[in-house]
Amino acid sequence: HTWTKHCIQLKCQGIFHFDYSQASLITCPYNISPSAHSEITIEVIFKLDDNFDLTSTQGWIIGHDNGGYDRGLILSDQRFGGVGQGIGGTYKSGISTPSNGVWHHAISTYAQGTEKGTFVCIDGQCGTATTAHNNNGESTFTIGGLSNYKGHGIKGLVATVCVFPRAFDRTMAATAYALAQKEIQMIQVPDYDFALHGQEYRGSGDWIDNES
Repeated sequence: HTWTKHCIQLKCQGIFHFDYSQASLITCPYNISPSAHSEITIEVIFKLDDNFDLTSTQGWIIGHDNGGYDRGLILSDQRFGGVGQGIGGTYKSGISTPSNGVWHHAISTYAQGTEKGTFVCIDGQCGTATTAHNNNGESTFTIGGLSNYKGHGIKGLVATVCVFPRAFDRTMAATAYALAQKEIQMIQVPDYDFALHGQEYRGSGDWIDNES
């Protein structure tokens, strides 16, 4: 496949660390609302800290929610059974929160209004397919938690976030997982934390528009 994608490859300057707080979020200037993209796929490579507590946070690692269960990637929200994605409401994906202390690959794919065209995957395991009826969220999205809601952040590291303006099927999700394995093996975590601490990421530097 040739996939147009928009990536923030955070490992270029070291891995970004998040500490549950809204102060550590990264804001990305890309609109993931259905009015901008009826189809979209979000890919994330991340590692939860050894002491990440899934009971203390809803764990929206990617999101732009403004009150409507908007698009994103969710790791520890029991309204979704653990892992999930905002679809204009809640549902059970069938995937539990991924383990602490190891790198994971995640896919959250959306096909607005398409029956069973929306699903989430962790490490190649894809959850229950559902139908998304999202309204628009914020016109930017955040990494590490939600800008509008406390108690939704993660504690851990994020190496890469990519947004593809199309919905993946399960074959494409499996291909993305396979391609990510080499990248995961090459990740080297620095001995310090690098974070933007609330500054807006304005699309220069590590934000890359390319094809792969």
